[in-house]
Amino acid sequence: MKDVYEKNPQMGDPGSLQPKLAETMNNIDRLRMEIHKNEAWLSEVEGKTGGRGDRRHSSDINHLVTQGRESPEGSYTDDANQEVRGPPQQHGHHNEFDDEFEDDDPLPAIGHCKAIYPFDEEDKGDGWTRARRQNGEEGYVPTSYIDVTLEKNSKGS
Repeated sequence: MKDVYEKNPQMGDPGSLQPKLAETMNNIDRLRMEIHKNEAWLSEVEGKTGGRGDRRHSSDINHLVTQGRESPEGSYTDDANQEVRGPPQQHGHHNEFDDEFEDDDPLPAIGHCKAIYPFDEEDKGDGWTRARRQNGEEGYVPTSYIDVTLEKNSKGS
């Protein structure tokens, strides 16, 4: 458009486009940086964890939880490597739990968590906390569905 204005001044002032061009270039630069940051974050996450299933269940919430941080966009990452122990929940009507992490070494507990209410949710990649039952089975639970209390001598408290 700027070329058209420069070649045909009667169509418009090329200088009037400069603020919009500068704004657009800034947006492009910002988006490129965000893409780079997200690609780096994705590579880091893929290197630390295998793919997760799409369904998570809360059946026996007597487990350990690894609290993850959320990126500014709300995406989950488990960089914090924080864990908390949870007391048993009275609503144990689901019998499934994600067992993808059987081969991983267990991380130390840093606190306790308790499920606020039973849930059967889909993992959309945001707001999930890695959890481990006392029997060692691991999976993910919605972070907003649990109440976490950290130990006084734990990392991150």
